[in-house]
Amino acid sequence: MNPDQKKKFSQLYSLYYTLHPDGESVPKTKFYYLHRQWFFPGHIDLVLENITIFQKKYFPKANLAVALFAGLLHDAGLVYQRTDASAEGHENRSCVYAQEKLKELGFDNAFISQV
Repeated sequence: MNPDQKKKFSQLYSLYYTLHPDGESVPKTKFYYLHRQWFFPGHIDLVLENITIFQKKYFPKANLAVALFAGLLHDAGLVYQRTDASAEGHENRSCVYAQEKLKELGFDNAFISQV
């Protein structure tokens, strides 16, 4: 990633992190895993680490920035605009969140559509 993309990635990571509830404020139900203190180190950070490893090892020509932004936001719909207990439709909500936030950060439509 170029320096501008790294800066925007860091900004988006922080923004997305705060979208998730704080673990101290969430009742310990079956959706507790969505709290930020688990979800990021236990899922998102591992996804991002594996993307980096796989890109270097298997897909060196792949666009790492696109893959990392997609990996970061792939489950955003589990919390973004979720209105009930069902995760159904989270993939589409994740896409909407990604489109909105990437546009706000100034990415062009070509990059956003690849993510």
